[in-house]
Amino acid sequence: MAKVKNLVTSFGRVIVGEEIDISIPKIGKEIPKSVSGVKAQTIKTGGKLLGYPLGYEVTKKGHLNLIYLVALGKKSSIAFAGEIGFENATNVLNSFCSKAFKQKGMCARAVSIEDLEKNVDSIILLATPQELMSKLIGSFWLASTSSYEEGNNCNFCLDTIDNGDFSRQLLVDTEGNGFTSTSRQICALVKLRVNIRESLERNKLA
Repeated sequence: MAKVKNLVTSFGRVIVGEEIDISIPKIGKEIPKSVSGVKAQTIKTGGKLLGYPLGYEVTKKGHLNLIYLVALGKKSSIAFAGEIGFENATNVLNSFCSKAFKQKGMCARAVSIEDLEKNVDSIILLATPQELMSKLIGSFWLASTSSYEEGNNCNFCLDTIDNGDFSRQLLVDTEGNGFTSTSRQICALVKLRVNIRESLERNKLA
């Protein structure tokens, strides 16, 4: 893989390991209070976005995908609150990312802590988690949850990246207390399908 640097993807020609510009149509989505637990919010993204190379994967069907982290911008910022926000946040983040990158040969979901900290088995990383997170300036949601005990109480949180470090946002506990988060941006994990045959031909000619 390291020897083949120029690849033809569903989005055009890219160089493995280098950042890419991804232009997508501008979209918006209304998130009601019944879903976020906070007042109605509109999240938006689109235009030219920057993709940071995370790694690549070979699917069970033999397809090769290049994978990028893409911050969706400040207009994608959203807050969550209480049990409602905790239960719906992952679906909100994933569905918005999927909608934003719904193009042929491209798919996306929200980044989870497993993508960066534990790493899913199928993804081969091209950078360390620390290198990747250092590029994400600001506060971002992760599409994963965590919990911790505090005496007899259990606290339930959404995972976050805050200024390049893993963190978590408390939303609800077993004593019935609900908490409102600050607004954070959304970060997508974007997969680009590689045209293997055309890539090999181009690299032979290079």
